Amino acid sequence: MKYGLAVFDLDGTLLNTLEDLAAACNYVLAQNGFPEREVQEYRYLVGNGIRSLVQHMLPPQHRDDDSVLRRLHAQFTDRYAANDRVHTRPYDGILPLLTALRESQVHVAVLSNKSHVYVPSLVEHFFPGLTELAYGQRDGVPKKPDPSALLEIIRHFGVDSTQCAYIGDSDVDMHTGRNAGVYTVGACWGFRPKKELVEAGALCTADKPEQLYQILVDNSKDLGYTAIKK
Repeated sequence: MKYGLAVFDLDGTLLNTLEDLAAACNYVLAQNGFPEREVQEYRYLVGNGIRSLVQHMLPPQHRDDDSVLRRLHAQFTDRYAANDRVHTRPYDGILPLLTALRESQVHVAVLSNKSHVYVPSLVEHFFPGLTELAYGQRDGVPKKPDPSALLEIIRHFGVDSTQCAYIGDSDVDMHTGRNAGVYTVGACWGFRPKKELVEAGALCTADKPEQLYQILVDNSKDLGYTAIKK
């Protein structure tokens, strides 16, 4: 089956943003006298938006202090905006995949819980001309796993939900896809383990981006790998 629309999560799916996110978080923590965290800890803190990230990077006793959260949220926003492309790079295989999808007339969009302030510019910088729509978390639109934004994208392209696949690296992404009634694909190269993706409802998983061409476009072809069905 060929899908007409492929919607991708951003962090941990298209882009490896972990080091830049961790660096901004640790800078803010240090500036406010809080202990820094190991980079790998942030794999489990990102994915639910900036407020959640800032809240959970703090020691537990400070996570409900609104004044602290507001201050650190603002500091993180400024720091990350100025340093969001230092170490961030597309995962190996993503650029050829997106190119192949567009050449196969598959619509490509991005849906992230990262603030919309960052998403379109990051997507255009790293994937110029390879995506048609990129949404981050916007005021007035519920964040994932609420399906509202994903359903909005589906309506934008005028496709049926059965013709859409959502690809992401976290349980939030899998729940989002299932809530919207689309085909969910777990990206096992990202921030979270395959077990989490399968338990959250991934209908299919891929160990490498190249596998997605076979999953989304042509079961008789791939870009170097074999798709792994759940």
